[in-house]
Amino acid sequence: MNTTSVRQQAQNARAAARKLCSLSRSEKDKALLAIAAALRDESTLISEANAIDLENARAAGLSPAMVDRLAMGAKVIQSTASA
Repeated sequence: MNTTSVRQQAQNARAAARKLCSLSRSEKDKALLAIAAALRDESTLISEANAIDLENARAAGLSPAMVDRLAMGAKVIQSTASA
């Protein structure tokens, strides 16, 4: 389980965005293709983590509609990787 705070994650994202701004189109395309491959390669792990998230959301009393929005089944992961 990743215990990085939301604030730290936001700071990390901002730093990464600054680095990405300076990349060429080709380098950005390579990065996106690597991210897509990682999503496909780790789809089982992502699905398992998402199942835990869904369980926690239900236990926290989130509405069925909100829980449904959190769901990331295999089709959603594959679709995200293909976008």
